[in-house]
Amino acid sequence: MPAKTEQPTMVPLKASDVDTATGEIFASTSCELDTDASVALRWLWVQEHLPGIPKGSLNEKQGFKYRSIDAVLIVVHRLFALAGVFVLPARQQATCVEWPGRNSAIHVTRITVDWQIYGAKGDWITGQTLGEAADTFDKATSKAQTAAFKYLLWPSLSVADNDDNDGQTPEETQNRSRLSREAVSEGAEALRDRVAGMDAPAPSGPERATQPQINKIRMCLRDNGNLPEEGSDVVQAVNSFGDPGWQGSLSKLEKWQASRLIDHLNQ
Repeated sequence: MPAKTEQPTMVPLKASDVDTATGEIFASTSCELDTDASVALRWLWVQEHLPGIPKGSLNEKQGFKYRSIDAVLIVVHRLFALAGVFVLPARQQATCVEWPGRNSAIHVTRITVDWQIYGAKGDWITGQTLGEAADTFDKATSKAQTAAFKYLLWPSLSVADNDDNDGQTPEETQNRSRLSREAVSEGAEALRDRVAGMDAPAPSGPERATQPQINKIRMCLRDNGNLPEEGSDVVQAVNSFGDPGWQGSLSKLEKWQASRLIDHLNQ
């Protein structure tokens, strides 16, 4: 009966063992796998030794943190070298469409990539992922390729940060929601205070005649041979409608007076 081969003990790295800015592995790590180890076993070795990688990038437009592919590659490229594995795209098939945008066209690329993960002895395993991206210039395809590579690494290596609030809203989201509610409440109170501090509008006086009415009156006066603003017909007409104190200036007419005066002059 052949002797049982003893498998090396794998001690996972901690996040503190890796400088995520440079990829330097502080712990004295070496791959103890046999040179005949399969690529699947080597890939599992990488997964076992991959430390937690925090979400260190910020989407400023939408206000959430994410884990960039560069942050992962900085760490895994060293582990790939130790394990004796590398990744190549074997086949890529992309479709591109163009959508009208506000200022320029939006290019959308959807890509399917077949990957081959090679081991030190030339064997390989395969995987297939999809990627999709949009760009207003010429970067849609490269962004889609990056997305496809990202979703090869994330599930196959179980990329995580070991600090995930599973099953509950993350504290940052809770804080943002609380701050949003406070901002809305403060804004509403400020609006109420502003309205309460406004002076009441002054009571409106008599509605004066409009400029078209004054122009119409002047045309009628000229047709009747009277002076534009001081004709006796004007004074008599206005006085006949209950305002004997009127001084004869058309600009001082109220709107209802101008309307009746126009009717009188058109008779």
